[in-house]
Amino acid sequence: MRHRILIDATQDWIRQVEQLERGALRGERVEAELVSVQPRFSRHIAQFTSKAARDGWRAERSRHALAPVAERLARAGIPFRTVQRLGKPAGNLSALERYAIPAGVAGLAALLAAVD
Repeated sequence: MRHRILIDATQDWIRQVEQLERGALRGERVEAELVSVQPRFSRHIAQFTSKAARDGWRAERSRHALAPVAERLARAGIPFRTVQRLGKPAGNLSALERYAIPAGVAGLAALLAAVD
């Protein structure tokens, strides 16, 4: 059975991969399609960059996002293919969620580590 796994800024893919791993251990025939949705740029931004530069940036982001999932599936012996699409990414985060929250969590972690 083929499973489509959307890869985004969240770690929601972990549950889906665990389900595939359990199925593979039970001897089920499973495979995955890993989908990375990359953002389109507004024409106001796109006018200052080349198409090749935008495509390269999206490809790099996709590789980075898909790498941990692909590595885990490969270790489990689960066949997969990767797909990159343009559109509104799943789990689209606000600017606050993208920058402030991770920075705040990292700062809190550093403070907690310093206390020990």
